[in-house]
Amino acid sequence: MPAPANVPLGFVAAFGGDLSNPATRDAVLAAGWLPCDGSLYPNTDCPALREAIGTAHGGDAGSFRVPNLADRFVRGSRGSPSVDPDAAGRVAAAPGGATGNAVGSLQLSGTMLPTKPLVLAEDGAHQHAYQHLNTDMHEAWSGHTDTMARWSSTATVGAAGAHSHKLTGGDEQTVPVSVSLYWIIRATPAAATGICVPGAVGAFGAGANTPPAGWLSCNGMAQAVANSGNLAAVLESNFGGDGTSVFNLPDLRGRFVRGTSHGTNRDPGAASRYALHTGGNTGDEVGSSQAPATGTAQNPFVVETTGNHSHPQALVPANDHHAAWGASGPDAYNCMVWTSGWTSTTSAGLHTHDMAGGDKETRPENIYLEWLIAGDTINDAPPIGSILAYGGDVTEISNLTALLQAGWYPCIGQTLKTNDPASQAIYQVLGTLFGSTASTFALPDLRGYFVVGAGGKHKIAAAITASTAGRPVNDFIASMAPDHTHQVTGIPTDTHDIDVVYGVDLAENNSAPTGSSVAGAHSHAITGGWDAESRPVNVYVDYIIRFR
Repeated sequence: MPAPANVPLGFVAAFGGDLSNPATRDAVLAAGWLPCDGSLYPNTDCPALREAIGTAHGGDAGSFRVPNLADRFVRGSRGSPSVDPDAAGRVAAAPGGATGNAVGSLQLSGTMLPTKPLVLAEDGAHQHAYQHLNTDMHEAWSGHTDTMARWSSTATVGAAGAHSHKLTGGDEQTVPVSVSLYWIIRATPAAATGICVPGAVGAFGAGANTPPAGWLSCNGMAQAVANSGNLAAVLESNFGGDGTSVFNLPDLRGRFVRGTSHGTNRDPGAASRYALHTGGNTGDEVGSSQAPATGTAQNPFVVETTGNHSHPQALVPANDHHAAWGASGPDAYNCMVWTSGWTSTTSAGLHTHDMAGGDKETRPENIYLEWLIAGDTINDAPPIGSILAYGGDVTEISNLTALLQAGWYPCIGQTLKTNDPASQAIYQVLGTLFGSTASTFALPDLRGYFVVGAGGKHKIAAAITASTAGRPVNDFIASMAPDHTHQVTGIPTDTHDIDVVYGVDLAENNSAPTGSSVAGAHSHAITGGWDAESRPVNVYVDYIIRFR
């Protein structure tokens, strides 16, 4: 006889109440749930939970930790390299915890180059100077052995100035638009309360090679409609299939979940979302998928100043010499008069750069958990105030009716009367955290949002309405700009022997290369690029909250 379907030990759900409130926390603990705050417990405190999740989240032979989801996001485990390109590099969230592509592993935030390429302003024009060049000439006698610089011309100096830039700045880390909620994990068996509807999606704190009774892994597998009854009616073809003979489960491996926008404009890319599997939804619909993107940072990225360089040039005079002066006629030649002044080159070096570098994807800091979906009605549920994802469309009347009958509201920010007896249980949990008037209180509105764990710097019910973009581990680099040249007047093009007596200081020729002054340091303005927001790879779901 199969095991009865219930909410299993190790099941993880979001929670809309304030766990910093002692009364709320005590009620959750009494129901057999613990906050996902990374606490360490002796095995003897919760032996059944230890058996369920092991040391995936940290621990040793005599103790274990619950997941630490404060200030973190949940990401589906078992990500393929195409979905989670850094899965192999995931680290333990706490000593003794899982690493790599396994439930419990931690991944820090990353920031890739935006899909809309960055455009740098054309900049960097500059000049250099050479000393001892002069367009003043003096006639001197010829015929003796001291070689002096004779006449001058405009010459092109040696090529130099190749350089690149790093981008500095950026936010502390990458965080998409999100709402802060606590997470709780089922720790002890308890009497069944409530109902989980078919299509309800929650997380599991351990790998589920064999899912708990009544639950299916969110692995995108195709299912026969004829064998799936109520679940097929809820999911239809949201995640793929034709909805008539076959449908797909959500594929959340390596992915984040995001509330369907439903026209709120919180997802600027909603219209371009694509189907997870053939036949699945696109656009602003439950089940559609979205690639990562990188928006501008609140603390803007800037191009560092660099590019200082010099140009070598031969025949720049390095010494002076006295020579006879006052000569004229056929035996007299124009030689350069010595000067200690500087001659500037022409302005050059205007350029731009292509961008390179960055991380493999854009993502927030996250913990791997296994996503599960209820295959049918589960005669058990997390505590009142708990929030689950939902694979159906809450705007469909049949789905909404079933949810309300089972004690679940959609999380669309609706208001309820504080004096309505039907609302008292959820009001006692939420209070006015999500908004209120004199006679009403609001439910969470998760349309278009991701969920970030509360309990750290993110306070319960706080909304991040503008995404941030952290500086990548692998710096953004403005690629190497090519060398360039300048022109300068006064470079000697010939030499002449002169009669050596006391007289005018003339410039001796110098065949060795001489460097110009150092110049060319500059930056570039970022004039284009950036995506409309920063976000990780994600799949749309609706969110529901238990109210009775």
